[in-house]
Amino acid sequence: MPIPPGWEWIEDADYWEAPEELQKPVPSVDINLAIKMLSRGSLGNDFNVLVGQFISESQTSTIWFHAAKGGELSPPELGRHLVEGRQRTRRVYEAWRNLDEGREGTWDDRLLALMATIQAVIDEMRAERTGG
Repeated sequence: MPIPPGWEWIEDADYWEAPEELQKPVPSVDINLAIKMLSRGSLGNDFNVLVGQFISESQTSTIWFHAAKGGELSPPELGRHLVEGRQRTRRVYEAWRNLDEGREGTWDDRLLALMATIQAVIDEMRAERTGG
């Protein structure tokens, strides 16, 4: 099937398809990832607050995008936004898997790396939304 004019960018997009474990229980990959992380327990109140901020910023960014930007974007701009959002979630997911599976570093190092990744993603979403 040929690609419609204006959608050629889709062939070059680095789109991440979230794994099956992040497809449920709700239709939001970010919320499902947060549920997984919070379900682990014993990661501390600071971690729980940070995950709450991740969900809050994710949802705020989604609302902003649909209200302020969705209709103004060309197909390539829309695609870039969607791909970047999925790549941010992928970074958090991979840091989470590293913590959970113990692939690199000590537990404390992996937890700090996960928290730093979540904070960076929060900052990126906020900057995109606020223009800062």
